[in-house]
Amino acid sequence: MNADDKRALFKALRSIDRLDEQKKSGTKEPQSSEMREFIDRAWQALIHPQKLKTAATKLHRHIASSVIDEGEADEAQMMSNYYFYAVSDLAKYFAEEDASYLESPKEWEIEQARFAATQKVLGNMEGAGILTPEQIQQIESSDLVIGVFQAQQKDEKLADEIADWSRQSVDELRRGT
Repeated sequence: MNADDKRALFKALRSIDRLDEQKKSGTKEPQSSEMREFIDRAWQALIHPQKLKTAATKLHRHIASSVIDEGEADEAQMMSNYYFYAVSDLAKYFAEEDASYLESPKEWEIEQARFAATQKVLGNMEGAGILTPEQIQQIESSDLVIGVFQAQQKDEKLADEIADWSRQSVDELRRGT
């Protein structure tokens, strides 16, 4: 894996870890052992090559069966869906060896934050509605959305500074130390 792909993978994995934390705060649904193992192995791919193509294909099928239809999903299930979408795109990266999939987890993290902020803005409003420009501005300037952008900017800066991809360094980066 070249240095650019390692930096992109690092940023994608950081977003996925944050998505998982947000998902956990909204639902009691546990992360499957397949997902947990796959994400752990993806982190290890920063240290040394991992053979994940078969596992990625299997995980992608597992995730497809875990996603709740958006029309029927409640708020907690939607928060989980964003996480599933991000992990699914990570799996596609390993299955297809296409680095463009590494941008998707960051986008899903932003979308999850926007969704959560939208829920707070709309509160208990029943039915579908059209957001006003003021509501859109309120969502985009919410602490949730701003926090995600700031975290991703921090990841970007950190990724550009990483020179040591040793096990100890990667473990410390994953813990955020």
